[in-house]
Amino acid sequence: MTESPSEACPSEWSLGSGQPGLVSVIIPTYNRRDLLKDALASVKAQTYAEVEVIVVDDGSTDGTSEVLAGEDGVRCLRQDHAGAQRARNWGVLQSRGGVIQFLDSDDLLTPGKLAAQVAYLTNHTEASAVYGEALGFIDPDPAAIRFRLRGAPRDKLAFHLRNHRLLVHISSILWRRAAVELIGPWDERCSRWQDWDYLLRALLLGLDLAYEGSTCSLFRVGRPQSITTSPYTDETCDTLLYAFDTAFRLLEQHGRDTPRNLGALCARGIDTACDLVDNGRPDTAERLVADLRQGLAGRRASGPLTRWFMSHWRPGSSALRRGWRVLALSQHALQKTALRLGIA
Repeated sequence: MTESPSEACPSEWSLGSGQPGLVSVIIPTYNRRDLLKDALASVKAQTYAEVEVIVVDDGSTDGTSEVLAGEDGVRCLRQDHAGAQRARNWGVLQSRGGVIQFLDSDDLLTPGKLAAQVAYLTNHTEASAVYGEALGFIDPDPAAIRFRLRGAPRDKLAFHLRNHRLLVHISSILWRRAAVELIGPWDERCSRWQDWDYLLRALLLGLDLAYEGSTCSLFRVGRPQSITTSPYTDETCDTLLYAFDTAFRLLEQHGRDTPRNLGALCARGIDTACDLVDNGRPDTAERLVADLRQGLAGRRASGPLTRWFMSHWRPGSSALRRGWRVLALSQHALQKTALRLGIA
């Protein structure tokens, strides 16, 4: 039976302890009926038996409800189209598991993922969550691996601020329920960069995100319909500016606005500003860099080259964008190498 939010959605973010040993898999979906079948099949293929699957249909119009009607053992919730963040939040509030797995409807889990990570959390009680390697593959072939996300850098916060998805993919993480309660709801204002915001809050709370090196999830790259590859609309531009403003505020609120963290955030901002110009949004790029300069407000960001580019960057200079990209690509390559060698 499909439920609607008016029937079962509490207003408070209070999750309780949950059922020990039970994994709640939360899958938000919107107009991805065929991809959803693959995601559900990857959950059904798990070697771990104690799993509840909650799919929250965000008002799909492509026949998703018919697909879900034929899925045994899947709890189906349906809401009017309001975004993946509200869907995740409602799914969590309706879940019963002591551990929680977020899975986008275009991602896949490897068969032993939940078994290995439940065992890890059982044996490492200090860990708030555990993640592993995630593989980005060129749709539709899971064997066509384009890149890997893996590793456990010493400073996860600065690494996350700078690199966005070089650290971890959200589908590779298994969370304790208590950690999800501490982090709070997914920010429903974020139609883009929502996983960046969510992980930032987790790291600022000092939650222990442990790394266990086995491959545990796969995600599609290069799909035109994907949020991460979609054009910059007015809505996504507003979200992007909001995400950076929120990051500055959270760093200050938690006393983590150090030169290293501010430098990492500003470097990520210059990356994004260059991307905005390339995608026809120089106005938003200029606003973003202006906001970054204002966010520093007399504070010092680490990295002399980052500071120089922050001072001189302007949307009309293709030479500055080319120079920054050479620097950023070099840094990225060095960080990937450091991760592989375990010295990041």
